[in-house]
Amino acid sequence: MKFYNTKNIKKIKIYYIKIIYYKKNTKKMKKTLLLFDFDKTIIQNDVIHSLTLHFIPDLYNKMNGNLYKVNPWIPFNNEIFKEMKKNNVTIEQLKEKMGKFELSQNFNELFTFIKNNKEKYDVNILSAGNKYCIIKILEQKNLLSLFNNIYADNGEEDEENLIKVSSIGFLNCNYCNPALCKSLVFDKYFKGKYKNVIFICDGYNDFCLSKKLGKNDLILVKKDHALYKILYEKNGLKEIKCKISIWNNGLEIIKVLKEELKYSV
Repeated sequence: MKFYNTKNIKKIKIYYIKIIYYKKNTKKMKKTLLLFDFDKTIIQNDVIHSLTLHFIPDLYNKMNGNLYKVNPWIPFNNEIFKEMKKNNVTIEQLKEKMGKFELSQNFNELFTFIKNNKEKYDVNILSAGNKYCIIKILEQKNLLSLFNNIYADNGEEDEENLIKVSSIGFLNCNYCNPALCKSLVFDKYFKGKYKNVIFICDGYNDFCLSKKLGKNDLILVKKDHALYKILYEKNGLKEIKCKISIWNNGLEIIKVLKEELKYSV
């Protein structure tokens, strides 16, 4: 009868687990993180603005279209959907309307390029919107499977509110308040796990994360939108360490991605 040293067996198991973990993380470290904003980046619309304007225009006009100025943001979202319910809007009508939101120009071509190079990227969405609306829009455009994960506030169908929105946290940021801070989300889920980061974005609440990215990273900023104005009209450039490119359409993004791949090691 043979006797085995159980301590040595445990050590071998732990060593094996560490090797598997190292291989998985080494594989990820060879990839680029493609991080997309959603509203006015992937789609041309701002979801909550567009739905409010379409279904309850009186409220939209009363606020002069400045819905993002409301604090706290999550309860206000729920009030919007509750008001839609009072106006006899159905969940089917919401889905139908969201299905009509158009992708930003040439983003079909951009997503085809990404699909053809999927082994080089981890593709994620980081949005201050709610996940329910994002998923329903992507499903109707057959794009949901392209993305590894969607980081956004929670949303679910609700009899009283049509859609009930709840926070995933990440609110402890003076700059991003009242919406979630993308920089805090990035720190928890992405920091240090990739070869480099390419952040495709447009809005004022993308500035906080843009400041965090390093010299090997890249932000692709939509021309003449809020982040562009912060950088080029309000002296925000001095706080940026990463590379910057400007885009108007998906073809311009493809061109930049091809250049990044060409010089990638």
